[in-house]
Amino acid sequence: MDDQTFIYIFSSSKNVVRRFPVGGNDIGTIVAGRNEEGDRLNQLDSLFHIFADQDHSICIPDCSNHHVMLWLRDSNEGIVVSGGRGKGSHKIQCSRSHGMIVDQLGTVYVADSANNRVVR
Repeated sequence: MDDQTFIYIFSSSKNVVRRFPVGGNDIGTIVAGRNEEGDRLNQLDSLFHIFADQDHSICIPDCSNHHVMLWLRDSNEGIVVSGGRGKGSHKIQCSRSHGMIVDQLGTVYVADSANNRVVR
């Protein structure tokens, strides 16, 4: 949930993230993904965690694509902010990114699960 009481939910059947107003009877607004799994900048595949900031941008560890993406408010595609160079254990790679958190300074910490480490 963000600071304006919107909740963000990933639809695994549609591979999209929708934003819903709490208490609303709305179908939600798609804020990330485009209805099919994939590895393009406008697609997602296997999410476990979503982080929303005060600007309604969201940060998502995209597990099966082995990277973390930032989706700015009203954007049609995400920006890879961690990983994105294929599955692996090098410092610039991730393998099965499951969880993440963003601190007060905007630093992203990623649970790189298959490599048994946290990367930033």
